[in-house]
Formats: sequence, structure tokens, C-alpha cells
Amino acid sequence: MRLILKTSGGGTVLSRIPKETLAFITLHGDWERGRMVSHGGLYDQPARYLAAMKILDSTVAIIERENRKKERAKAGLTSG
Repeated sequence: MRLILKTSGGGTVLSRIPKETLAFITLHGDWERGRMVSHGGLYDQPARYLAAMKILDSTVAIIERENRKKERAKAGLTSG
């Protein structure tokens, strides 16, 4: 999923997002491809990184589920 953040005026909101949050968002694509921030396995990763990836995974899943629901409704299909 590609993340595009825009304000209602058409500009981006990146200046409002803390740098650490942007770094985690940037790393999420690597996380999805199985690349981790530190050498080693899952339990060798910093706790803060793992927590951020879990939050981003959940957020992406919610957005994708809502998008699928909207597409199904647009196509005249019901869920289930």
C-alpha cells in the first residue's frame, strides 16, 4: 500500500508528522518484505520497532478492509 498524505489545501502533511514516525512508516515496506532493521531474527529487533510495525500492520489492515468494503459496495456486492 502506498501512503499519500495530503491536506485539504493540496499540500502534504509530512511536516506535521514526527521524524521518528516517518522513519517507521518508511521501514514498514521493508518489514512487509521480511527485511528487519537489525541483524538477527524477530526477537533481536528493538521493542520500539516491533511495536511500531504491529501498529502499522493493524492500521494498514483496517484501511485495506475499508477500501475493499467500499469497492464491493460500489460494485453492488454485499459482504459475506
